[in-house]
Amino acid sequence: MVHPSNVGLLDKSKMRRTCAIIVLGVLMLCWLGRLHGAIDAGLERRIIVGGKIFTHLLSGDERLLQQARKAGTFHVWLVYKSQPEMAEKASSILSAKPANAAPGMAISTLTLDALGNKEPSDTVEYSGIFIAEPLSPDELQQIIQFANTNHVLLFSPFEGDVEAGAATGFIVEVKVQPFLNRKALQQAGINLRPLYLKVSKLHD
Repeated sequence: MVHPSNVGLLDKSKMRRTCAIIVLGVLMLCWLGRLHGAIDAGLERRIIVGGKIFTHLLSGDERLLQQARKAGTFHVWLVYKSQPEMAEKASSILSAKPANAAPGMAISTLTLDALGNKEPSDTVEYSGIFIAEPLSPDELQQIIQFANTNHVLLFSPFEGDVEAGAATGFIVEVKVQPFLNRKALQQAGINLRPLYLKVSKLHD
């Protein structure tokens, strides 16, 4: 039995604990929010840099360039898994055609699952695939196989993907350079001109 004189003290103590828990929860949410924002900002920067490099690499393969000239534009897939906002960011970057660039770019945004359901007849005009969000190793292998089968240039702006088998990406060392996987390029039937190889870092 709690003495009546102690009831107020117990209520105050309980309230203090409750307030402390609420404050801790709010601080945790704020911390997680800042962390999430920092991660998103890093991914966004990689998409911005990658989008510009991808645009130039497409013109480095004579077959893809002639295909695009015939069609009037490069047809590319922009692939995401579950973050359409990242795909929208990438689409806006790829749509910004440089003043001296020709031809332009027609972008089809779709999920990884939708890409896997494409029939061979759906892929004839397409030149490349831009990965808009980080994928798991199995998901990356799925898209690599698709690119190889359909002879399109696969580009990932995310660290580790070129080493894992993506044909192209970029690397930041002393400077930012295109990063090319020789074996993956060969498997996809992509033959970049010597100048593009000279200014890129190569992964064998």
